Amino acid sequence: APRIINISVLPGPAHAFRALCTAEGEPPPALAWSGPALGNGSAAVPSPGQGHGHLVTAELPALNHDGRYTCTAANSLGRSEASVYLFRFHGASGASTTVALLLGALGLKALLLLGVLAAGVARRRPEHLNTPDTPPRSQAQESNYENLSQMNPRSPPATMCSP
Repeated sequence: APRIINISVLPGPAHAFRALCTAEGEPPPALAWSGPALGNGSAAVPSPGQGHGHLVTAELPALNHDGRYTCTAANSLGRSEASVYLFRFHGASGASTTVALLLGALGLKALLLLGVLAAGVARRRPEHLNTPDTPPRSQAQESNYENLSQMNPRSPPATMCSP
C-alpha cells in the first residue's frame, strides 16, 4: 500500500510557496493534490528524475491561497493522505506603516538612551556633594577680636581702653 514519507512547503520565486509530496509503494502510487482553489483531485506535476524505484514525488508549483493542501497517494493496494497548512501573514500594506514602525523603534531607543544618561548624571551628583572618605571642611569662623600677632610692627599699636 502507498505511504507518504514526506510532505513540505518550500519558498518559491517572487514570495510564493510551493509544496512537495513524496510517497512510496509497490506498484508506485499516483499522487494528486487538493486544496483551496484547486478543487478535488487536482493532478500534481511530477518532479524531474523522480518515479524510479518505488518513490514518487509530486510538486504543487504555486500555493496561491491560504488553507489546507492535501496530498493523496493511491495505487491498487490502497490510499494514503497527508496535509500541510499554509497561512501567510498579511500585514498592513503601505510604506507608511513601515516608516512608523521604524520611527517608533528609533524613538524608543532615544528615550532609553536619555534615561540611561540621566541616571548616570543623577548617580554622580550625590558623590560630589558627600564623599565619605574625606572629612568635612571646616569653615572659617568670624571673630570679634583682632588678630594682634599679625599686625605690622611698624604701625602704631592699637589703643586699648580699660574700664
